[in-house]
Amino acid sequence: MIVDELRTRERGDDVERSARIRWAAGEFRLSVSTPRRLAASRDDAAGFVCAALLPAMRLGEDLEVQAGVSRRLLERVPRIVDVYTSWDPRLHRTRVRAERELGPRTAAAGVGGFFSRGVDSMHSAAMPRGLPGALTELVHCDRLEPLHSPAVRAEEIRLAGEAAGVLEVPLVVIETNLRDLTDPIVADWADMVGGGLAFLAHAMAGGLGHVVIPSSAAPTTVIPTGSSPMLDAMFSTDELEVYHDAPGSRPAKVAWLARERPELLPFLKVCFHEDRSGNCGRCPKCLVTMLSLEAADALGLATGFPRELDRSALAALDVRGIQPREEFREIEWRLRERGGEQLADLVADALDRGAGGPPDGELRSDSPAFLARAERDAMRLPGSRSPPPEAGPSGS
Repeated sequence: MIVDELRTRERGDDVERSARIRWAAGEFRLSVSTPRRLAASRDDAAGFVCAALLPAMRLGEDLEVQAGVSRRLLERVPRIVDVYTSWDPRLHRTRVRAERELGPRTAAAGVGGFFSRGVDSMHSAAMPRGLPGALTELVHCDRLEPLHSPAVRAEEIRLAGEAAGVLEVPLVVIETNLRDLTDPIVADWADMVGGGLAFLAHAMAGGLGHVVIPSSAAPTTVIPTGSSPMLDAMFSTDELEVYHDAPGSRPAKVAWLARERPELLPFLKVCFHEDRSGNCGRCPKCLVTMLSLEAADALGLATGFPRELDRSALAALDVRGIQPREEFREIEWRLRERGGEQLADLVADALDRGAGGPPDGELRSDSPAFLARAERDAMRLPGSRSPPPEAGPSGS
């Protein structure tokens, strides 16, 4: 795979950076547009390395970059390859060669955080933080969700802007065609997300010195997946640090938001099951979030969800996988603590239906399936089919 023909052009108030990506069976011009005040100020192709590395490993090709690349990133690429191949041994151990290595450069002062209005990004945006400092920008990426139609994309931007106003942090809207490149090669965005978000972050190195990726795992469920504290920080350069936020469970984050920032609950958006700016209320992500809200006695405040839980959808749910089971056990604990025994029993039934088995179906062959592979392997460990012990709450 070859990265070449780096270009920069102005688009109104934005700056678009792009590069041609070529491989044995095709080519693509990958681009990202950012506000001029944040645009990276030198032709470091580090971001394109972040975006192209996993696709190259999937295609079985080495990566040649006909441009300068941060020395720090190049030194870490072999370790990133080690991590990826330990999670999926079928991947090619890609080597990266750059036209030249770029030395250190002073980082900008800004601190950005990716913002989709999901539980993880809303909590990450709202919580007080030490490292790497208070957020100075919230970053919403247009066209990152292929399911969204133009009307829904516009509404997503509007609602993100309203939520950012409540948070009193400026919203930055960027745009990319990244998934037009990656989805045909790495079909599951969950496998690609760490490298993909790092690509976007490096495009803003002119104004941001740190970019925060919200964590989707709890402290007890940090296992292989495309965005991980084991991986994301290695996509950093001297000019821009990629920071994976502190892990926390979904029920604990929802409880914190309900207690500390209830005015943000109407803006929550977790559903990517349908082309809509709201939440369907029936898919697994909606159900776990609505249950978390109910356990925090705050479902009525989250007006982007249906007013009541769809109990028929919950009755059909069998909870499998390491992280979902941990989340549902915590939800059951929280529901029982506040006297919601009937709903807690339904949650327990969903856990029972999924006990002793990995997530349904064969591992997909069109993507590394990092998380599903790790969960399958965990189920093969001696004693793993025994029901896990009861877990108390994590976080708040």
